Amino acid sequence: MNPLCQTTASRTGYIVAIFAVATSVTLCRSAPPQLQQHPEESRFDGTAFRDGLKTRGLTDLLTHYIKEFPPADDIDARLLQRDIKLTESTDLSRSYRQRREAIAEANRILESLINDYPDDKRHIRWQIDLGESLLYSEAEPYTTAILFEGGGPADRKALAEIMERCNAVFAITYAELSADYESLDNLSARVYDKREAKGDIARLERNLAASDYMHAWARYFQTLATVENAPNKPGTDDPDAVQRRTTLRAVLEYLDDRSNLLEASHSETGYQAQATLLSGMTLRQLQVHQEARRQLARTIEIVSSIIDDSQRQTVTWVANLARIELIRSWSDTRDFESAQKAIRLFRNQFKSGSDQDRAMEIIVAILERDVIFAEAAVADRRGDWRRTAQLREQAIQSLRAIASRGGDQQTRVYDALYRRIGPDGFLDSLHPFEKTALIAGLLSEAESQSVIITELRERGLDALDPAVVTVEDRRTALLERVITIAQNMKASSQPIPSDLRPQVLYNLAVAQNARGRRLEAAREFQTVARDHRQFDRAPEAALYAVQIGWQLRTDPALASRPDIKTLLGEALQTLTRDYPHTEGAKYWQFFRAQFLAEREQYTLAAAEYERVASDHERYIEARFLAAECRSIDLNRYAADHLGELDHINRRATEALAAARSAKRTINNARTKKPEDSKRIAELAARIDILTAEIQIVPGVDRHAAALDAIKDFESRHPESPQLIGRVLRVRMISLEALGKHDEAARLIPQYVKTDPEGAPPTLQGLYDLLTEEINRDRIAGRTEQANERAISAAVLAGGIYDLAAKQPEIFGPDARYALRLQYAEAILETGALDRAEALFNQCIAENASKYPDATPHDSRAIQGAARTFYLKKQYEKALPLYNSLFRGVPRGERIWWEALLGELQCRTQMNYKPARIVKSIRQHKFLDAEMGGRDLHRQFDALLEENKARVAEETSK
Repeated sequence: MNPLCQTTASRTGYIVAIFAVATSVTLCRSAPPQLQQHPEESRFDGTAFRDGLKTRGLTDLLTHYIKEFPPADDIDARLLQRDIKLTESTDLSRSYRQRREAIAEANRILESLINDYPDDKRHIRWQIDLGESLLYSEAEPYTTAILFEGGGPADRKALAEIMERCNAVFAITYAELSADYESLDNLSARVYDKREAKGDIARLERNLAASDYMHAWARYFQTLATVENAPNKPGTDDPDAVQRRTTLRAVLEYLDDRSNLLEASHSETGYQAQATLLSGMTLRQLQVHQEARRQLARTIEIVSSIIDDSQRQTVTWVANLARIELIRSWSDTRDFESAQKAIRLFRNQFKSGSDQDRAMEIIVAILERDVIFAEAAVADRRGDWRRTAQLREQAIQSLRAIASRGGDQQTRVYDALYRRIGPDGFLDSLHPFEKTALIAGLLSEAESQSVIITELRERGLDALDPAVVTVEDRRTALLERVITIAQNMKASSQPIPSDLRPQVLYNLAVAQNARGRRLEAAREFQTVARDHRQFDRAPEAALYAVQIGWQLRTDPALASRPDIKTLLGEALQTLTRDYPHTEGAKYWQFFRAQFLAEREQYTLAAAEYERVASDHERYIEARFLAAECRSIDLNRYAADHLGELDHINRRATEALAAARSAKRTINNARTKKPEDSKRIAELAARIDILTAEIQIVPGVDRHAAALDAIKDFESRHPESPQLIGRVLRVRMISLEALGKHDEAARLIPQYVKTDPEGAPPTLQGLYDLLTEEINRDRIAGRTEQANERAISAAVLAGGIYDLAAKQPEIFGPDARYALRLQYAEAILETGALDRAEALFNQCIAENASKYPDATPHDSRAIQGAARTFYLKKQYEKALPLYNSLFRGVPRGERIWWEALLGELQCRTQMNYKPARIVKSIRQHKFLDAEMGGRDLHRQFDALLEENKARVAEETSK
């Protein structure tokens, strides 16, 4: 809900209708005439049906029903529409704004009736009802804000528009009623007695008194709507000021002419306190302060003297407003000491902690701010800058103290300040606290504009409709002002006070996100979450930083940017480490681990997976991934630290412990989560293989245990044939290590014989594993071992290719093409360059034949051919292929980095200017420090050093 609406709604809850006419001046309302029957009412009572819908609050259904079956009489139809709007105005299920709009619409309907049917005998009643509704209902938020809090530009503007209509209604009504009353003298005694007996004369007198009384208040409010809280000096000759004084004197004349308003006791009339208050407020506006204070003090005495508790309670607002006006009067005459004393006495009345007292506490704090600002203005005119600064700081201390309680109190304070300052308030004169309130108010108003846009679109209006465009423009302007103010506060030479800084940054982030500046918003949210943990919305900020960062990370256009990766990593860490007990942290814990794994930080990733809560939807998977990460870390460490057996075995022990823990979790889940049986069965198969693979890592060498882990794998996990390749690899390595060479040699033929259709994909999986091991060996510098594996991989790839050629009914042209390309890549790894070139040429020719331009589009075939030419030192053939890849594949993908590396390697060998190559490598390293992965990064570094040496050599010549 909009905080502005919350505050206004609460305000109406504790201030009794401020302009209520006393019981002796009650307006007379007669029952509406019987509606004419519509044809459909021959079947049932339509009037009763409509009343039933209205009584039950089904106004939307009632509106639709009226459209289908409208009353025959236009006046009755409009009155019914007005009743619907009045019902909506009291429907608490609707937003505050919708209820206010319903009141305004009800008044517009009544205005249209008055204008369209001036001769209807009910028009006097309509006019009185309209004036009363304008004064008491439609104007209520603005009159309350101005009288109790001083109001702001928006309040005065809205009130001026309403009071212009209201005064026009009352002026006409009073004139018509007066003419009717004067005409009584011309009636015959018989006619007079007849009208008196019907109650017409008593009703006329009541209506005349009521309209006259309400007109006095309306005229007073009209003067408030056109002037700031401090009234003009009597000598001001501005035409508007002259008109205001004339209107105020008319109010005083009205009160003087009706002495019973001021003199008859409140217990008799029920309105002496209100009338005396009106007199005192009017005198203050006319700068007649001594008499104003006398009347205001008398108002307080009148309320205090009321014996009946319930009656006194209904006019408590009158006494409170009289005290406020007294303080303003002391301030107007620069008696700031008396004003402050009165404020202290006034504040002492509100100690109960009730909602009413908390609201009044804010009103007193706003009043105190106004008084001290007035004193500061005097000091400023004297040139006492130090005193001015002290007073300005003092002015907002009470408000800051209330706001520091947080929650609803802070919202109310910010609302009150925002109403006073207005959205276009002059910033240079505002304290940082007031700017913070202004930012909150602007953002709240922008959010309300978003609600309006949603409602307009629900009514069928599209984004280009003028009504939607107008509201959207307003929303945009409000958000941009929030961003401007907050950024100026950040850039100011004076730091934002520590208690306000997180609020400013949080609201800045909200505005930036609403304007589509997601990266800037995520950074601000992250700053709030990381640096301001005591801020009540810091956990929300942490969650928003992660959510926005994840959105950016999954955007293909932004995924490779290192700053976004860094931001997401920091945001995930802040959320999960600093706010671990929040629901957001518990959910994102899994993805923090996943992010670390993607960054190849496997030890940290494993620890984070192990912290995933047991009630997380991906808990079982997290336990498996923890073991997998420790396995990968073990393999990497063993590859880079061959011979460090103690450290290798320590890591192996940790990995096996994680695997055993995962296996227990998976087995328990089989009975507890039968609905996830398929996923759990897959994890069960994978954890068995993972356990076996950990034990065949060089340096661990527990080959018998590895074989035991995958014993009878095919029968225990028949649903996982795609994993047989890994099983065969473990068995081959373990049997060879245990000296069972013949048994190892029979593994693949036996497998192909038992499952000829399933063999190709399984052997493909085995081939993929071999290529991964070859890459790891080459990165670690184990060239001889890599070459040996490459020969085995080439034989396996050739066997798969031949197997596919013999089964064309299973392997179509595309599959055979893919296997030929794989065979070419395997041959390239063995160093048989001529054979590799022939195979790649076949692939390129076949691929090019599929396109109208006869140009190959398969990046793998192009890359393989380029690599072959490079190794054959045919750089002039390799360079254009690498260049076409660099320009044709998506930026940031590994093959893109490989193409860039190959192109720069060719240029180096062809003696291109080394300085340009150095510059290119440095630029790309700046854009993405990872440069495609660890192995490519090393090759780029080596190429960089080579060309730097060439630059140095050129310089020395």
